[in-house]
Amino acid sequence: MPISKLGHVGIYAQDLENMRDFYARVVGLKITDETPNAVFMSSDPEREHHEFVIFRSESPEQKTCVQQISFSCENLEDIVQYYDRFKAQGVRFRSVTSHGNAVGLYFYDPEANVCEVYWTTPWKAHQPYAVAVDLTQDLERVTRVVVVQLVGADAVHDHGPLGRHQEVLGERAVSLPPRGLHPQPRGVRRRSEPARRIRLQPEQAADVIDGKQRHADSMTREGRALGPAPSP
Repeated sequence: MPISKLGHVGIYAQDLENMRDFYARVVGLKITDETPNAVFMSSDPEREHHEFVIFRSESPEQKTCVQQISFSCENLEDIVQYYDRFKAQGVRFRSVTSHGNAVGLYFYDPEANVCEVYWTTPWKAHQPYAVAVDLTQDLERVTRVVVVQLVGADAVHDHGPLGRHQEVLGERAVSLPPRGLHPQPRGVRRRSEPARRIRLQPEQAADVIDGKQRHADSMTREGRALGPAPSP
């Protein structure tokens, strides 16, 4: 019988009370049950009793070793709001990154575990793919920048979900060959197919897309303009 999904993650905490406060008050998880030595948390208790559990460490040597803990959000605006909230709370950032198929805000919890809040984009991307994103800009500009980066990577968008972004992406169409991002399921060999099209704002196209140059050059110029990810 196949596994349907990853159910929950548990970590150890040297200071359980401090970690409980951080994940409940700052990250926004809801406490569903707790004991003196464990806190059970969920983003949606009606759907899942617990997705995240914090256990009190029994000794200084009992620590969690995990590459990262990632929390999914519904839209890019949520990521921008988390950036503002975390900055106000003095949370230490690691990076803000577009992976093509997701935009993630990486941060550290009070015990230096690497965490992420991310939004899944309408595109599929071969990994690794990582470009810095500046969340201090307005939401529309951030969305356009993510799209331009994908154009520079010779991106191909997935079909249906792009429709909800048409107003943001504007009027000018740019043909893209089927490289970089792809609509096929993972593990399926891509076949030759016609170039797909996405629409970009005219001013965006004028700034970063020169029709006589390769799309990769456009991405490089935009990447330099972004510079490093913002820090509080």
